[in-house]
Amino acid sequence: MLRSAAPSRRKQRLTSVVDNKPGEDYSCCCSSDAQDNSQEHKNCSKHFNVLVSKLSNRKRKFWENDGILCLQPTGTVLRIEGERQLTSRKTLSMDVTVGHELVISGLVVMLVDEVSVENEKPQASVTEQRPVAVPRPSCCSELLKRKGSVLRPTEETCFVLPSFTLPDGRQCREVPVDSSLAKNLRPHQKEGILFLYKCIIGYHSTDRYGAILADEMGLGKSLQCIALVSTLMKRGPFDGRALLRRILLLAPCSLLDNWKKEFDKWLKLHCLSIVLVRDGKDVDRACSMNHASLRSITIVSYETFARHASRLQGSGQSSRFDMLICDEAHRLKNPTVRASYLIRQLPVQRRLLLTGTPVQNNLQELYVLCDLANPGLLGEAAQFRASFEKPILASMSAQADEDDQIYGRWKGDELRQLVATFLLRRTQQIMRNYLPNKVEYAVFCKPSTLQSKLFETVAEEARLALDQGTAAGSEFCLTFLDYMRKIGAHPAILYNCLQQAVEKPNCTLLSCYPACFTNVGVRVGDSGKLIVLAQLLELVRRQYPDEKVVVASNFTESLNIIESYCNGIGFSSFRLDGSTDVSSRQRMVDRFNTTTDDTFLFLLSTKAGGMGLNLIAANRLVLYDCDWNPAYDRQAMARIWRDGQRRACHIYRLLTTGSIEENIFQRQIRKDDIGLVVDGNNEMKTKLKFSIDELKHLLVYQANTACATHDAMQCNCSGQKVWQQVDSEENANSESCTDQSSTSDVKTVASMKPLYQWSHLAGCFIEQKLDPASCLRFFNNTVSFVFANAENNGTMTSS
Repeated sequence: MLRSAAPSRRKQRLTSVVDNKPGEDYSCCCSSDAQDNSQEHKNCSKHFNVLVSKLSNRKRKFWENDGILCLQPTGTVLRIEGERQLTSRKTLSMDVTVGHELVISGLVVMLVDEVSVENEKPQASVTEQRPVAVPRPSCCSELLKRKGSVLRPTEETCFVLPSFTLPDGRQCREVPVDSSLAKNLRPHQKEGILFLYKCIIGYHSTDRYGAILADEMGLGKSLQCIALVSTLMKRGPFDGRALLRRILLLAPCSLLDNWKKEFDKWLKLHCLSIVLVRDGKDVDRACSMNHASLRSITIVSYETFARHASRLQGSGQSSRFDMLICDEAHRLKNPTVRASYLIRQLPVQRRLLLTGTPVQNNLQELYVLCDLANPGLLGEAAQFRASFEKPILASMSAQADEDDQIYGRWKGDELRQLVATFLLRRTQQIMRNYLPNKVEYAVFCKPSTLQSKLFETVAEEARLALDQGTAAGSEFCLTFLDYMRKIGAHPAILYNCLQQAVEKPNCTLLSCYPACFTNVGVRVGDSGKLIVLAQLLELVRRQYPDEKVVVASNFTESLNIIESYCNGIGFSSFRLDGSTDVSSRQRMVDRFNTTTDDTFLFLLSTKAGGMGLNLIAANRLVLYDCDWNPAYDRQAMARIWRDGQRRACHIYRLLTTGSIEENIFQRQIRKDDIGLVVDGNNEMKTKLKFSIDELKHLLVYQANTACATHDAMQCNCSGQKVWQQVDSEENANSESCTDQSSTSDVKTVASMKPLYQWSHLAGCFIEQKLDPASCLRFFNNTVSFVFANAENNGTMTSS
């Protein structure tokens, strides 16, 4: 019997599965007809980056490989990276889009992003392929043949990390950022990702892989971090394989759900396991993920990490983390904190620290962060203190001579240049083109009669204690400082504190209260700030019923009083403070941000909820009291003016006129000068510590003033200056105002330079000069003075 010339069934099956060597494709030559139509097939084809998994009934798929899928009118070609190529005559719809899952030859394929093929060689039709022994590149193998080639997303906003040579001579190839992320990145975020990428792979030094992203709040630090991590967990710059597989992310407990939500939002199409660790059971699950060699991101609070650090770290090399990320890293500024100590012990070279406030009080905090990111780079703590901190602080003293100032500025420049290789900081000025207008108000509220009486009594007792000149007298002053802050918030807070005193209560202060006074059923009229807040909320609710308001405070007692007032008047509200259950915080935020929710107020503790939360449903924020640490206030005020905000924002800082709150406000501006060591935008001119004489000045209550801050500035505008850039010699150049002033005046005036560019409005000019949108125009009976500053070239004047 003669054998047929037709190919056997076994040979026919070879047209469907052909094993290849890396970089080669033993697919078949095509017939002459196929060659004639190859260009037409190419033009009609679509190509996708894909994730590949075995077909199974598992609810959560385990994506094992990456690959490229070519859809043609005559069939499909699936190239699995580093393995094989599958071809099929089965035609699939050309209308499929990113996110679709397809079944091809017993494999599940998910489309990640679409790519274009440049300078592609002709590809044979799948139906016309015949097995031969001559290798010939196809369109898919051509994409993967050259190690340096890049799959270009079709979006115009593609972003590719460039190639370069490292100090040790290794060549880094181009690495594309996923198009699903790249199209959402703004220019400053792309710059940030490139900066962090260079740090993480050792661009500056072969033994230094740490970085600090210190952008101000609202610039998208989370998105930059997610884009970098997802890119390097998918492909790397050396051999194309992933540079990272296991990530440990530490964050405050209030932000764990927010991070989980952000990862789910941006990386929903990626084969990553996001493990949220809340307790010991979650630690076991995270460890099993690490041992299984899956690509995983473990999100843990600092407190949980301190309890389970050894278990999270694991015992074997295969379970170690490839990268450490610390969110709100300024919480680690104290090196004696257990979490900070344990982080230093982690055998992780690649470290990324995220913080909006790298310097809060002193340069030692900056040293701690830098030493966490790149251990040993700035030397020992004592060496840093002698080389940088002492000369820089000496140059900022009011008594510093010219040599001290020159040497201090030189050391400051040296420190900036040293940290600039791994620390990146940008300000919110970058967001002007992307966010709506923002107007910030410093509102000076007239104190009530009871408040004035209490302030005067405390100031007199503080003066007597300081005149004793003893250590005990100085310690009493700390108590008096706290008393004054409580009086400024509401006299009922101090009254409750005095009543609950373990030792003998202060009868002098208690005698200032009327006999009928009680801390139950608090009166709005007893606090000037509460009067202004109540009027403001009622006016916003009446004139702008669609708007929402965030009220932030340092004291839970203040939140209690505000919440009681809101409940009594019928204002709906959420409240987030230290007692709020961690698991419900993100749900509360999400609900407040939904368009269908009609909750008017969000009451926020600056300590518990002032970091990382997005409250963009509100466009007005009231900072009810101020903190000695300006970082807490800046964090709280950044909750609404950030990505996603669509309305013009109004931020109010309430200050009691003539009280200690004005001194705290002035000191916050002085503390910002330390941050210039990082920012490098201006000169540093301020003394940072108070002497005994300055402490006496701090505890003085100025009853006969409309604004002690404006008085200290020695501004001659008479309280009617409206939004103009002031560069005159008498105001912009603060030294001209201080030559013949006392030491205290030198420090105060020199540090007020930013306020000269704000509007200065006395109470009698508020109605005439302020924009109606401020909702402050008719408060001249309760507000004595207003500083106002606009962003985005906004205007504040109505005439």
